[in-house]
Parts: sequence; C-alpha cells; structure tokens
Amino acid sequence: MPGADGKVAVTKDHNDNYAITVNTVNLPSSKNLTPAREVYVVWMEDEDKNVRKLGQIKPTTGLLSKAYKGELKATSTTRPRKIFITAEDGGELEYPSDMMVLTTHK
Repeated sequence: MPGADGKVAVTKDHNDNYAITVNTVNLPSSKNLTPAREVYVVWMEDEDKNVRKLGQIKPTTGLLSKAYKGELKATSTTRPRKIFITAEDGGELEYPSDMMVLTTHK
C-alpha cells in the first residue's frame, strides 16, 4: 500500500512466549480502499508455515496529527517467521484473503 509503513517488534517473555507488537503509520481506513473493506487483520506465519490470526488493527488519527496510526499487541507460543496485514470484509475468519496490504520480509 503506497505511503503505508509498519514496524514489528518480537521479544521473548519470561514464560518463553513471544510478545509481538505491530505498529502502523499512514495505513488509511479500510473503508477508503477500492473495493472498500471492513477491517484490517494481522496474521503471523511460524517456522512450520502455519498461519494464524493475531487480531484486528484499527488505524485512527490523533488530535494533533492527521496521520493514521494503529497498534496491535499479541502473544504467541511459536516464533513468528512472517507478520502480515490483510484487508477483510469481516474479522471472524480463520484464513487470510489475498488482499495483503503490508508484510514483513523473511
């Protein structure tokens, strides 16, 4: 997605789980896409290429900024190999569509 940017931080916690933080900047409202979508969903792929949903990310603007920003925090028992965001018609799905808007490269 032109102009959109994201950062992912992954740390291992004291329980040997992976704490994942996803931050986005300039990711517009999913309703402004063509075709319009309802939500953005964050996914992870682990070392065994299993894909699972981490949750929804909702970019919003702040009082002092017009830039859309979003954040999602999640925990996984497996180490992420790749994190990606898709635009979806709803958040109650088990598999991502092919409408990928941001991804990490690994």
